[in-house]
Amino acid sequence: MKRILPFVPLGVILLLFGTIEFLKPRPVDWTPSFSALDKIPYGTYVLREMIPDLFPGDSIRVSDQSLYTLLERNDSATGQNLLIMNDAFGPDELELRSLLEYVGNGNSVFIAAGSLSHQIADSLGFKTSVNFSRIDTA
Repeated sequence: MKRILPFVPLGVILLLFGTIEFLKPRPVDWTPSFSALDKIPYGTYVLREMIPDLFPGDSIRVSDQSLYTLLERNDSATGQNLLIMNDAFGPDELELRSLLEYVGNGNSVFIAAGSLSHQIADSLGFKTSVNFSRIDTA
């Protein structure tokens, strides 16, 4: 019994440390995934779940096809909305031409991206820039 007695405080400390580690909150994962399976800040799980409530009665279709394939299958459609979310959006020349034709047919496109290619900015006549001088450090 006297041999085990010195190890009891060590066991209690280890148990206490393990409990604290188990109960502490996990750090937030800020990885930009844009996946509908991820419930992290840059995941789109909540958006995918909320779309039917935001647009009741509307037909919602989610696609993982390439932009060109998706737009070619809907080339005669009008009055549709297309939502594109990613960290960067840089369609190639064929995709950009299909996208502009899709919009020209009376459809709408909303692009949420951290950066856009120069080709799309030139085609639509705008430019983007980043101004780091206005960031508050407080």
